[in-house]
Amino acid sequence: LEDRADPEYVKALDKRISSIKTEGDGATIEGYSGNPTGTFAIPSEIEGHTVKKIADNAFSGQSGIKKLILPDSLEEIGSFAFSGCTSLRTVNIGKNLRIIGDNAFSGCFYLKKIDFPDSLEKIGASSFEGCHRIGKLIIPSGCTSFGEDAFLSCTELIFICGEDRCF
Repeated sequence: LEDRADPEYVKALDKRISSIKTEGDGATIEGYSGNPTGTFAIPSEIEGHTVKKIADNAFSGQSGIKKLILPDSLEEIGSFAFSGCTSLRTVNIGKNLRIIGDNAFSGCFYLKKIDFPDSLEKIGASSFEGCHRIGKLIIPSGCTSFGEDAFLSCTELIFICGEDRCF
């Protein structure tokens, strides 16, 4: 997945990032002060640092986001990072995500479409709790760690399959 954020968008987004933590050339987005609506793309780079992680609670409760685009550079989504994003319907995840933290998308009631990359290794506890509209998920074969109640109350979930198994 390409980073679809144009330079002007990134410049505007940079001003709303209320906190980033840098380590080497990598960055963790820790907070956001804006109120995004519609499609929201996280850039792959902020202030010359590659975005590798979204911290716990960073975008929690951002009820205006309908579509979320995460960059290929992202490796980890923290706990409760996007929980309570009640309008969220679609998440496009970059190809290098390894970890989805506990409750990362819990309470995203209208989330219907999310495709996991082959790089995914762990889905935390209650990560998608209450995501009622998810119908089908394909779990990559390398994803071997599932937290308790990862898909609790996903009432439209038909099945979860991987290359060689269904759950």
